[in-house]
Amino acid sequence: MPPKKPDPWPPPEETSADKLFKTAFELFLRNLVELIRPELAAQLDLDHARILPPRLFSDFRKKGHLEPDLVAEVRTLEDDGEQLVVVHVDVENQFRESMDGRMMDYGLHLVLKTEKPVVSIAVFLKGGPRGGIEVREVVKKAGGWVSVRFYYPAFGLSRCQAEDYVDRPQPLAAALAALMRSRSWDRVERKLRCLRAISRAEGLDVSRRYVLARIVYTYVGLTEGEEERFAAELDRESNKEVHEMVITWEQALAASRAEGRSEGKAEAARTAIMRLAKRCLRDVASDFEEKLRAIEDLDRLYEILERVPEVSSTEELGLD
Repeated sequence: MPPKKPDPWPPPEETSADKLFKTAFELFLRNLVELIRPELAAQLDLDHARILPPRLFSDFRKKGHLEPDLVAEVRTLEDDGEQLVVVHVDVENQFRESMDGRMMDYGLHLVLKTEKPVVSIAVFLKGGPRGGIEVREVVKKAGGWVSVRFYYPAFGLSRCQAEDYVDRPQPLAAALAALMRSRSWDRVERKLRCLRAISRAEGLDVSRRYVLARIVYTYVGLTEGEEERFAAELDRESNKEVHEMVITWEQALAASRAEGRSEGKAEAARTAIMRLAKRCLRDVASDFEEKLRAIEDLDRLYEILERVPEVSSTEELGLD
């Protein structure tokens, strides 16, 4: 029986779904819109989206409401001239009818605050539209008069088929397939298929693959027996690309830690942290790199590296 390989990612209960998906959707916003509304994605410059600050929702917080997960300003690619549009994405663990009203509140609030057209998207990890994707309509009436009509696309991951998404050209689709149902794959096969697609995606740096693979590891839970089978599958030549990808920064740094603790290894850890922070976080403090350089303890640097994808700003890493 092959030895069980160490899992480079923490179990689901130790990972914040909100932060994980916020990071993934910010990095792969074009992929997300292409999967849900491809005709809309073709009209927007999603590769150069500008993430808008949380202060847009200061009024919401005062009233006890939650902030949306991601708000970005993008330019249109229309022939009659550029226009700014706001794209708003909200991630929910479970589909609820009450989300209709909340999505409309978010959308109308953004229209008033930004004075721009708003596209709102809801992603449900569980439940949602029967076919996986639908455009939902929210109507407010005064008597028999329709005073407000609001539309938003809803993406119910657990209602989609993994086989239909894992090999799509958008790398994000392979990660989201980990949360979908499957007609023919068990959990081990689904995990392998998702990771294989991520490892073969072109044009991705290590940090982006890390975020996508982290979704797969977090949401495809395996029993002890399945873990042993998964480890055996990783040793097969057909899964060589997956095996290489699974050697993340954490594992690579752990290996170098066993060989010794030189200044060079600490510097490598700081470099990896900075690269991941710039890719994953909305807010990287101006003095963050300076604070990192003051840390000599490799164990502390490894801990920071592991936590970067779980936070939304460098302040949450507690370097002060």
